[in-house]
Amino acid sequence: MNGAIVGIGCGVLRVIQTGPDDMKNDVMPADFVVNGTLAAIKYTVDRNALEAPSTDPDRVAIYHVTSSVDNPLTNARFRSMVETIGGDHAPLNSLWIGTCINLQSRLLVRLLTIVFHVIPGIFIDAGLKYYGKKTSLMKIYRKVARFTGFINYFATHEFIFVNDKMHRVLETMTPGDREKFHCDIRTVTWEDVFNVYVPGLKLYMRHEGPETWIASRERFYRLKKIGLGLFYVMLAMVVYWILPSLLAEYVPAIYD
Repeated sequence: MNGAIVGIGCGVLRVIQTGPDDMKNDVMPADFVVNGTLAAIKYTVDRNALEAPSTDPDRVAIYHVTSSVDNPLTNARFRSMVETIGGDHAPLNSLWIGTCINLQSRLLVRLLTIVFHVIPGIFIDAGLKYYGKKTSLMKIYRKVARFTGFINYFATHEFIFVNDKMHRVLETMTPGDREKFHCDIRTVTWEDVFNVYVPGLKLYMRHEGPETWIASRERFYRLKKIGLGLFYVMLAMVVYWILPSLLAEYVPAIYD
């Protein structure tokens, strides 16, 4: 997930294949996994002190620290948070604003990958080579293609883990233990998590400290205005030049 969010934020990853909007993603903060593991170990040790370990599948010590059952994060909600929170914490040196097209069709993804990845990569690298600079964008996009190939199965399939045993662990924890070893995902608000997670990615993966955040935010909204301006210019060109010719050609034919 780290690579996908950073790639989108940097304006490099523009197209990706995902499941439907209501598909649940199983996302867990790392500290919850560590705390849940420690709590499960203590619970298992305490239980084994009272009774011998069992080979019964319903009693064997396997615990799922998972969010898909208790606090699911859907594709639609995930995308919304990445766009809004990611916009406020955009990288300072991004290729373009962080927007990504999410599609279920593999064919459409491949076609749009050519449009938004391959063609821009070829032209930009050609321009860099012309000016005697090092070309790198197509190399990046080859890495992006390998990355999306690796995560494709997981990005398009929903996984639901039964975590009844972890619920039993949580029920035995004292209020003090719950506070020190916080691992109950039901108490988490995903917006709060992403408001810490996304700036953390920017700080530790992009090495951009808080002193750069104001400038990067201003640059993001400046690029966004430029993008909207280009869109409206193209729309005006379509309305002014192409639409009248189409109307002149097809409207008379309708009434003939």
